Amino acid sequence: MTVPVIEFGDARQCINWLKARNFSIYLVDGKAGRTYREPGYEGNTALVLGCERYGISGEWYSCGPEAISIPMMGICDSLNAGVAASVIIYEIRMKKLQRM
Repeated sequence: MTVPVIEFGDARQCINWLKARNFSIYLVDGKAGRTYREPGYEGNTALVLGCERYGISGEWYSCGPEAISIPMMGICDSLNAGVAASVIIYEIRMKKLQRM
């Protein structure tokens, strides 16, 4: 499995690029009402995570994304961004494989 990486100067430039290529944008937000297991992740999928300290910039919320969360058990309220990305990317990949 490979993950393509493209870098942009700012969030708006990235959002425009994703929208022009028909990506569904998912924001990982601990306050989201839907869990990461609920979406079907059809088509082009973009996953956006913020840093642990500051989260995702407000610009991302204005582009019509779907916010998803990872349910936490016990007193833990969040995961490291890299760990959270790994959990969700694995789920996305499994759903895409099921459709093949």
